[in-house]
Order: sequence, then structure tokens, then C-alpha cells
Amino acid sequence: MKKTLLTFAALFASTLSILAQSGNPLATFKINQTGGEFTMTLASTEAATSYSVDFGDGNLVTAATTQAYDGWDGSVEISGTPAAGSTVKIYSTGKITYLQAFGKTTASRIETADVTKLVDLTDLDLHNNQLATIDLSQNTKLKKLDLNNNSFTSINLAANTALTTLDLSANAGLSSIDLTANTALTKLTLSKCLMTTLDISANKALRSCYLLDMGLTNLTVGEKTGTGFILSVNNNKLTTLDLRQATGLDGKGRLFATNNNLTEILYVKIGTANISGNKFTFATLPTANIKTLTYAPQQRMEIALNGSSVDLSAQQADTYKWLTTDGDELVAGTDYTEESGKFTFLKTPTKPVYGVLESSRFPKFVGSNAFKTTTIEPVGTAIVLSTADNATAAAAYYTLDGTFVSTNKAQLPAGLYIVKNGKKAVKVMVK
Repeated sequence: MKKTLLTFAALFASTLSILAQSGNPLATFKINQTGGEFTMTLASTEAATSYSVDFGDGNLVTAATTQAYDGWDGSVEISGTPAAGSTVKIYSTGKITYLQAFGKTTASRIETADVTKLVDLTDLDLHNNQLATIDLSQNTKLKKLDLNNNSFTSINLAANTALTTLDLSANAGLSSIDLTANTALTKLTLSKCLMTTLDISANKALRSCYLLDMGLTNLTVGEKTGTGFILSVNNNKLTTLDLRQATGLDGKGRLFATNNNLTEILYVKIGTANISGNKFTFATLPTANIKTLTYAPQQRMEIALNGSSVDLSAQQADTYKWLTTDGDELVAGTDYTEESGKFTFLKTPTKPVYGVLESSRFPKFVGSNAFKTTTIEPVGTAIVLSTADNATAAAAYYTLDGTFVSTNKAQLPAGLYIVKNGKKAVKVMVK
């Protein structure tokens, strides 16, 4: 038996040597100009297989698996140190279905790769290299493709319709991608690819999608019905997100959309959502039909003065505070007046001021996560509170935001007004 095994081993080695001499490798990799230790892992899901690698010096390094690859066992690792600028070549008498190749240091990264003869590949991992292009048109059986941290500016995956897992993250120059042919995808990772627009509506089978730090301003999600769908779009520039067809977000589904510019999310139901760091307000925060919601903090709410007034009534907060940028709190009745969330500043603060809003509806807006407005620099009205009985009969009455109402006091509903007569202005209370 031992003699038989030795005979087979010798036969494999002889065959591989003949293949090498004939100059017909199954795959080649051009190494960058500095060189360094290089490692590849090879396997076949069909049978135990022998492999040989020429690291650019004409000598073969041979190794063999003892069983078919099952996802854990059945692969073999071959390492070498190719010379700078050399070409690494792979030979085998069997089918290669799994291939991983990368340099262990920046000195041994792949610049170009030819895998067109590996037509049985189902799993290709060339992450952490310097590839700018690759021809995958013949690798139609590919199910898993990992090309993260390379130098791609474009890639054609039209022939790879069997793909279920795709990782192209950290290819900063990849500004667009067409995934319409890849309808079998269940996991997609494009984080740190700098593209402003992405359409994944054709990829209905997606179960997890990671699109972080991309600079996205427009994302088309489309139908995602798989249970437990995960969508992560943290650290982008999205202002709106339409998830109405992504019903897989319900139940165990999860949405991570922190640190965007979101003011609107359209959805049916979501299991868990983190939407902190956006531009939601008390009036716009989505809360219905979300089982677990993280919403604090938010970006400062942008506000603007209308004369000496600010209208925050739409927020329906329980309490309002105004503070200067030095941290001094303004005093109601002395520095400003408030009626149902509408504020008029009586005095001109020495520093810009901002509002702090609190509501029992959103108890997490506290401490360092307090809900704040942007700063404003109001000019006080410098008027005194009076009663309508003391106002001049011919005066013109205005709302606190400066809108003209009437010159006839008798027609006014009860409330607080500014009355002007000539150069004089007085704040009055109509009873």
C-alpha cells in the first residue's frame, strides 16, 4: 500500500513538472516591485488534489490535500518569497474551486491576476492586494468573491450570476457598480467605496448589506423580504431612506443608519433601529412600529430668527431652555418671553444662544445627548410688557413673529401682541 501511495505521489509530481515545463499554468499573479512573503490557500470541493506553485524562480513548491474541501478541512497553504516584479504561477492536475492569495506585507501585493482558466472556482479571495482590474468573465461558478482593500475603480460582474457573497469594501476609487445581474446575492459589503449613488433594488435575496462610510446621498433599496434583513448605512450623507418594500426589517431585522443627514425614513415595521446622529427633531423622529429604537443624540436642530422671535411650537417639548455659548442660562420673562413654544427675545444676549429641549416622549435626550438647536444671535425688542388698555387706539397690532393682524383691538382674540404706534412698540396682552 505504501509503495502504491509513493507511486501516485511520484506520478503527480511528474505530471505537475511536465505542466510547468509546458508553460501552461492555471493562474498567474504579478507581484509588485518590492517583493516579499506571499501566501496562497488552495482547495477543491470535489476531491483531494495536488498543487504546485512557482514563485517566480522556476522551482515548484508542491503540496496536496487529503480530502475534498468542506469549508473547514481539505485546503492546503503554500508560501514563498517571490522576487520583486516576478510572476507567481499555479499548476494542478485537478480542479481548483477555492483560492486565496495575498501578500503578508505591503511588499508582496498582487498587481495583476489572471484566473480565467479557473472555470471551476466557487470561492475567490484576493483581498489586501493592489489589483485595479480583473477578468472574471470565465468564472461563472463563483459564489463568494472577496476583493476588499484593493485599487479597483470599476469592475464587471455581469457573468457572475451565481454570486451569493461579495466584498468590495475599501476600494476607495470604486465610484459606481452595476449589480443588476447578481440577483443571487445574500451578503453585500461595499463599505468605504466612495460612491454617492447606489441601486440594490435588483438584489431581492439580500439578507445583509453593509454600506458604511461611502458618502452616499442616494440609496435605492427596493424589495427585501428575507427574514432578519440587516442594512447598515452608517456614516453617509443620506437625507431620506425609503424602506417600505424592505419588509424583512421587521421582527429580527436591523437598521443601522447613524451619522447621516436623515430627516425622513419611510418604512412599515422595523425590529431594531439605530438612527442617532441625524437631523430628526421631536416633530419628525420615527417611533411607530419600531421595537427597539436608539435615537439620541441627534445633530443640532437648525433654527432661524424671524425678527426677534423663534417658533419651536411644532416640537411640542415639555421644557425649553436658552443658553449662551458660555453656558449662561437666559431668564424667562427677563431675557425672553414664551407662549406655546414661540419665543421673543427682549434683550440682546452678549453671546450667541442655543436652545435645549426636553420631552417625556424622548427621555434619552439628556446629559451629553441633550437635544439642542443651532446657535442664533437675537437682537432684543427692548419693549416692555403692557396691557391692551394702555395701548394707543390707533396702533397697529402684530403677532410676536411680526405678522400684521389688525388696527382694531376689539377684533383681536385674546393673546400676546406687539402694538406699534409711530416709532414706539409695546408688547400687550389682550384679554
